[in-house]
Amino acid sequence: LSPAIQEFFSAIQNVATYPNSNPSRQTLLSAAATLSSRFAMIDERLAQMHDGVNQDVVAATRQISAYAVQVADLNDRITVALSASGGQPPNDLMDQRDRIIDLMNQDVRTTVLVQDDGAYNVFIGTGQPLVAGNRAYALQAMRDPLDSGRFTVAYQSPAGQIQMPENAVGGGRLGGVLAFRS
Repeated sequence: LSPAIQEFFSAIQNVATYPNSNPSRQTLLSAAATLSSRFAMIDERLAQMHDGVNQDVVAATRQISAYAVQVADLNDRITVALSASGGQPPNDLMDQRDRIIDLMNQDVRTTVLVQDDGAYNVFIGTGQPLVAGNRAYALQAMRDPLDSGRFTVAYQSPAGQIQMPENAVGGGRLGGVLAFRS
């Protein structure tokens, strides 16, 4: 963009110096067209990046919610297995749950609290639970009420859908995408 701007202003200066020169005027028109096409190209690229960020927000929230459902299911299966076996830990299920938590942390930073019954409670942001025992709470991408062309992250609580501040979602792919957009 910088060379096109310099060329445009140079052409303006040349027309100001030689106002009756047709070649100077043609050069100015050509420089203006070049500058305009560069702005259009940059606008198109920024629009593509904007759409890509929105798609990444939607994909990441869906993936995180799917992981939360899997962890809640494994929590349920682990507590049932622990009580059925007299306290013998179901290591395969626990390892599977740990792998899912690791995958979830690639998408968003989580905090895990281990309960007395062996279940994990998983939290994100400023303490919003994604998993509480055998119950999963969903993250969703929602249109920003102030900018309908932009998706933000919403938390599906028992009381309804709550938009999360972008700075509350940190770490992982989702946090990186939101930080990039900011």
